Formats: sequence, C-alpha cells, structure tokens
Amino acid sequence: MAQATAGFVPKGGVAFGIVVEAGQAKVQTNLNSWIAAAKAPHTYANDSTDSSEDYFQSGRDHWVIIDLKTMKIVDVRDSDAAGAIKKFNQLLQ
Repeated sequence: MAQATAGFVPKGGVAFGIVVEAGQAKVQTNLNSWIAAAKAPHTYANDSTDSSEDYFQSGRDHWVIIDLKTMKIVDVRDSDAAGAIKKFNQLLQ
C-alpha cells in the first residue's frame, strides 16, 4: 500500500488512517507500536470503543475520499483499497 499511495502528497493528496482499539484506552504508545509493526505508510490516529462489534457493523476497512477544498465526501469504499487508490489517483490528475 505504501508504494501505491506514495504519489498522493506530491499531487496534493493526503492519506491517513484511524486505528480502533476495542475496550482499550487511547494510548499513544499503543498507536506508535502498531504503526511500527505494520510499517504503516500514512499518519494514523487512535480511537477506542467499548465493543468492536458495535463499531464495525458494515465492514472493517472503509476508504473515504474527501475534497479538502469543499470538505465534501467524494467517494466511500468498503473494503476496497485498490478501488479507492485508483479513484483517488484519478481525482488527483
């Protein structure tokens, strides 16, 4: 994924993620450990929830493309990293 998204920033795009930890407090060291272990290619934020079942009712990986000039959602993909990356690259042309 890092290679597929490497061209976003030079074209004016930004990618970031949110890691959800069920039943755990939001702890920066947990996030830093996950980023290092996963070799995460982007900036990530940490969120916590009491139950991951409640949080992930419609799938695990969501890709939301937002136009930062208008702050409008352009596209939403559920568990479709390749489709989201392709769409984002098309928008950045």
